[in-house]
Amino acid sequence: MLERLKNIDIFNDRVFAVVGIVLGDPIRYRILLLEKEKDDLSILRSFKTDDFEEIKREVKTSIPIILNFSGRGVISKKVSAKGNYIKEVLFNGNPDDFYSYNLFQEVHNFVSICRREIIDQHINLFENAKYRAIDHSIGPFPAWLGKNMVQEDVLRLDSGELVFQNGNLVDYIRGSHESQPVKYNVGNDQLDGNEIVLLSSLLNQLYPSDKIAYEDELLSSNLREQKLKRMFDYCSVGTLALFLLALLGSYLLLHHYNGKYVEYEQRLYHFNDNYSQIKKMEEDLAGKQFIVENSGVLNKHFLSFYSNEVTKTVPDGILLSSLRVNPLLKRVKGNEPISIAPNTILIEGRTTNGFYLNQWVKKLKASSWANKIEILNLNKVDGNTDAFSLKIDIE
Repeated sequence: MLERLKNIDIFNDRVFAVVGIVLGDPIRYRILLLEKEKDDLSILRSFKTDDFEEIKREVKTSIPIILNFSGRGVISKKVSAKGNYIKEVLFNGNPDDFYSYNLFQEVHNFVSICRREIIDQHINLFENAKYRAIDHSIGPFPAWLGKNMVQEDVLRLDSGELVFQNGNLVDYIRGSHESQPVKYNVGNDQLDGNEIVLLSSLLNQLYPSDKIAYEDELLSSNLREQKLKRMFDYCSVGTLALFLLALLGSYLLLHHYNGKYVEYEQRLYHFNDNYSQIKKMEEDLAGKQFIVENSGVLNKHFLSFYSNEVTKTVPDGILLSSLRVNPLLKRVKGNEPISIAPNTILIEGRTTNGFYLNQWVKKLKASSWANKIEILNLNKVDGNTDAFSLKIDIE
């Protein structure tokens, strides 16, 4: 994050971008995205690309932009502070064909120029892509504004070196340093010399210096439009706020009646829920009563009585495998009601001789508690054993 910059007005915009256009084949772009929060200016992101479509993907069109031009077609030079210094740069060229960017100092001036059609072409490129360029700079000399943020006296750029002394720019040495980028500490961030030029271009737009002169009216209409757009946005927000206030009264009244509705709805819900639970308990009670009434528990003889009466009469030659008093009519699944065969005993077993079974049935029929006895099944299992099943209806 950069050191706090005081008294800077960014026209109420919080985020904006400085785009460095390095002219050549191909054209390259350096983008520095910044954000202002109160009096703090911070760097969000910095990236390079030679694809304009990537800029369109990464930089929103709602963000105001500042353009800096460098590279092929841009001439930057140290000139005399007196006389017609512009001729030292243009020679026999027509000044009306060029845009210039001038840094005035006591001993020497520094000038960068670029043909108007080149700059206009790139401004139109961004405007056709729905961006709003609010300012521009040419060459490396805007870095003079940001020099106080770094301690070094030599600022290395891709195109050369800027030499400072006692806060003044004293020389510009042209040369290529693209393969040797140098990072400088700027607050808590590290920026290379080219990024410091971009940052300084923004500072000049925010906090203009009388030592820098250029065609600042070139994009002034866009700046005014940006201000008007912000004013329109604020007016829209204000209108929306008033509309919301108008709705607030209706909402509060609706909220009151809605609260009453919810209260009565909850009461009805709890009533229905209690009623459902009562019905469920009644059904459960009825089922349990049915089981008790038909299970033989209320019979004068309890279940163990019949089990004892049957087993004590089993003769030799008969082996019981199952004895069920009041058996289930079918297997119970889930919440299905329980169905039993009341006053019934089912007996299964084996005998080595049908004679023993017949004698035992006669003996059971003689019992006072047995109403009816049926032989449900009698099948030979092997040569010496028969399997049988009996059903006894009891009192």
